[in-house]
Amino acid sequence: MDSQIVTFIDGLKANQQIASMDEASIKQTIVMRLLFLLGWDIFNIDEVNSNYKVKNHTIDYALRLNNSNRIFISVKKIGKTLDKSQQLLLEYASKEGVEFTVFTNGLSWWFYLTLDKENLEQKNFCSLDFQNQKADDITDQFEKFMAKAPVSEGKSLSQAENILRTRHQKLIEETIPAAWTKILSEPPEALVNLLMETTEKICGYAAEKEAVVNFLSYCLNRWQNVNSSTTQQQSPPEPAKEPEPEKSAKPQKTPEPERATEPAIEPEPAKEPEPEKSAKPQKTPEPERATEPAIEPEPAKEPEPEKSAKPQKTPEPAKSPEPTQVEKPISSFTFKKKVYPVHSGADMLVKLCKILQNDYKKDIKSLLWHSIGDKYYFSKDVNEWRFPEQIGNTSVFFQSNMAPNQAIKVAYSVVSFFGFSENDFSVSSEKK
Repeated sequence: MDSQIVTFIDGLKANQQIASMDEASIKQTIVMRLLFLLGWDIFNIDEVNSNYKVKNHTIDYALRLNNSNRIFISVKKIGKTLDKSQQLLLEYASKEGVEFTVFTNGLSWWFYLTLDKENLEQKNFCSLDFQNQKADDITDQFEKFMAKAPVSEGKSLSQAENILRTRHQKLIEETIPAAWTKILSEPPEALVNLLMETTEKICGYAAEKEAVVNFLSYCLNRWQNVNSSTTQQQSPPEPAKEPEPEKSAKPQKTPEPERATEPAIEPEPAKEPEPEKSAKPQKTPEPERATEPAIEPEPAKEPEPEKSAKPQKTPEPAKSPEPTQVEKPISSFTFKKKVYPVHSGADMLVKLCKILQNDYKKDIKSLLWHSIGDKYYFSKDVNEWRFPEQIGNTSVFFQSNMAPNQAIKVAYSVVSFFGFSENDFSVSSEKK
């Protein structure tokens, strides 16, 4: 960074006389001095041409290299409002093939990319304000876009194009959701017909127009809910962290030592009938009643073994495989004949989605629209789940503490959702 330019700009920021300068003084005191510091030969008319004529319009400065206009500079008096969309000058510059057009009143500078003839008023890629910006930052921008060397080498033009390209791409990405919302809220006839035709091709039955419109309305509601939850998540970062203590509070309720004491209280009433039974022997300590159990037909008490036979039905070992299936931890899964070790159902879903995204270029965000029956397992709202798990670096979350069988069911549905056969996927579980 040129320290002379920094010193020059700091001097301008402290000079109170600049506010009273006219256009001629601004040109002589600020513009010419700055062009000299940026490496231009201000005494060479083939390089710095003042009062350059374009048809019936006069340009204050034309910066030229190899007999070609590179930059037009238009100077206005300080205090006079600059019209940043001076369409006429921008059009002249574009027709002349000029890379940049700069408007300035000495202390404020606006840079436009005029090499591209479309949407000239949207080509402002840099703005500088001597009064409100640091001298180092201003110097950096001048050296990028107005210094002779980078202008001559084409670096200035390349950087300006990259700035506008990035800005326009961001604008497009921000506008796409609004466009999609408009399409869903006012579905064009072509979209409705396409859905009707595709539905008939898949299932063999023609869909009613009303059913298609209702489905699009449902999609619109879900889309708006996803967007609103995402906005809430992004705008207040700290409130998003507040649910965490609540989540941690819930697991603390599950161990609840108080509930652990409740079963200890329950056996006490179970002991209460025992003194009643013991009371009976106290009332009848006579050995005669001790013989009564022998007199009582114990075969009549044999139904009690029948009751004990019922408990034999309750354990039902035949039904034990079901809990063991749920309890079996998932050890690995196979996708497209390749085995991937995992340690849980959540780990399996995360790895599967990463493989689909990275190796098969699938859009994981489309899972937000995927459901199994009426239930959705994926969401953008991290607060929707008690134990959320994030899929890689996406903004998609799912419930991480689902049972292994449920995780396997969701995994198979994901594989099918992205057009793969169920034969392409299998799961292995450790035996306990």
